[in-house]
Amino acid sequence: MIARRDAWGREQLGRRHRIPFLPNLEAFAARPEDVIIAKLIYFDEGGSDKHLRDITGIFAAGTQDIDRTYIERWVESLDLKRAWQAVLERIRQ
Repeated sequence: MIARRDAWGREQLGRRHRIPFLPNLEAFAARPEDVIIAKLIYFDEGGSDKHLRDITGIFAAGTQDIDRTYIERWVESLDLKRAWQAVLERIRQ
């Protein structure tokens, strides 16, 4: 993903972390919260259900604690409430 030039894009870039990629090689990866926010943006822009499925899959994997407070701060700031509510409804089901 290419970083956006707004406040969230700058914060997202600062939150990235290094992960093993190949032997003797590391890469940067986005935090799961930032992937979720990006997918909320994509859903809001295009309406593709795929992004909601991807987000619910991230939550279902349960491999990491997801910082909902961080997500909700950006949901409010980026006006993604409708998309976030759709995700929360799917998680409850």
